[in-house]
Amino acid sequence: MILSIVTGNLGRDPSSRATDSGVNYVTFTVASSNGRDKPPTWVNVTAWRQLGDRCGQYLRKGSKVCVTGEMKARAWIGRDGTACCSMELEATPPENTTRSPG
Repeated sequence: MILSIVTGNLGRDPSSRATDSGVNYVTFTVASSNGRDKPPTWVNVTAWRQLGDRCGQYLRKGSKVCVTGEMKARAWIGRDGTACCSMELEATPPENTTRSPG
């Protein structure tokens, strides 16, 4: 797995959903700045299960975040018959990198 890191601000409040089998997940967008003279890059993020629950509970539009995860490609056929695709970051739980005392 190749991990990607995205830092920026949430563009909207997280949206909570569930799959048909009852698995909870949250989606949100992150605007990552490319400098003052360039528009931001918008990244779609999906967080599953407990991580999604925490994101939905603590994050709001405008929150500054650093999200780590695996980039996933999605492809589908649009209503007009054209091929469409998008990239989204599937968030992974943060790892505790704090050293224990002693």
